[in-house]
Amino acid sequence: MANQKLWQLLWRHYRPILIAAVVALMLVGLKSGMSVVANPRGYIAGSVYNLNNGGDLRAFVAIIVFFALGITMFLHDNLTSFDHYLFGLPVHRRQIYRKKIGLLVTAATTGYVGMQLVYWVTIQSTLTHRHVTVSWGASLWMMVTQWLMLSVLLMVAVTFGLWVGHLFASVVAGVVFSCSLLFAYNALVYITAAVLRVNYRRVDVLNHLQAETWGSLAVIAAVAIVLGGFLYWFNGWGFDHLSLENSQEFFRFPQYRSAVLWFSIIYLSLTTSCSEFGLTVLAILTDNYRSQMPLLTGIVMAIVVAYVTWGLGRWFLYRPDQFRTVWTTKRLD
Repeated sequence: MANQKLWQLLWRHYRPILIAAVVALMLVGLKSGMSVVANPRGYIAGSVYNLNNGGDLRAFVAIIVFFALGITMFLHDNLTSFDHYLFGLPVHRRQIYRKKIGLLVTAATTGYVGMQLVYWVTIQSTLTHRHVTVSWGASLWMMVTQWLMLSVLLMVAVTFGLWVGHLFASVVAGVVFSCSLLFAYNALVYITAAVLRVNYRRVDVLNHLQAETWGSLAVIAAVAIVLGGFLYWFNGWGFDHLSLENSQEFFRFPQYRSAVLWFSIIYLSLTTSCSEFGLTVLAILTDNYRSQMPLLTGIVMAIVVAYVTWGLGRWFLYRPDQFRTVWTTKRLD
């Protein structure tokens, strides 16, 4: 099958989802712009304006749209059995995967850029009337940085949409993992500082970056390319080895359930007990914030998180129909 025909086939199938995502992002840009027009004093201060001011709504909706797109593009195929049709075509799976990712990234990027353009066009007359100029350097720096992080989130969502075959499980696991990435970095900083016996601020590279500089953007871009590139390769391998016999499984690669379970236990235990998240939980429970996690407390917290992850992991990966049994040491068939 020619590339153009494959592209047209995928576009006809996915265009309702992709167009809806682009339109939703543009409407949010319009809504944010109208808010500035209706209340310019609440958003514009001074003679220079950063287009990311008041962008909480745009960022929040972009996160939801990117995550939903990534989950839907692959999970939808499993739920509708469209992947059975795709895998029966006279074309390599990797070619299908690349075209799907191309459509996904194109639609997400178009929607994000369109959202920012609609916002700028909407507020342009207000800025001109108040003699305000746009700080394009700062605005573009933040937009590119935000797009890079959203692109990584998109690939994380693709991972759970592809590897997990159930909507609820995909969304829950994807949200938990996405939210844990910041705390995972935080835990890595604390663990590295403890091993090297230095203050954690000395090894916290990302927080030392200066905003709105090319150097900091290059570092962020490098991190995003490494993470996004790894997930692109990882999901491509998974797409090549996906078995249609496991389409009804919560986890579509049952031969790797044990590895995924132990990775989740170790990852979440360290992420929780060795990060600011664990310190915040401890402060809420004891009403006493500490700058460092006490060793014994950290061990207890890691054990509790490991047990909860072990039970939920066995429930998701092995027996979704036996919620009570997964919390015991009974072997699951």
